[in-house]
Amino acid sequence: MTTIYVYGCEATYAGHGDFEWEAPAVGARHKLNLFLAQEEERSS
Repeated sequence: MTTIYVYGCEATYAGHGDFEWEAPAVGARHKLNLFLAQEEERSS
């Protein structure tokens, strides 16, 4: 079974990313939602 968790938070951009994109200015604050899927093994 898959459980989905959604976390809402606020963060400060530190200036480093693992992929290229139009990043905000370093030190800029932004709100975000983190979606996390976790698989759980169940025995029959």
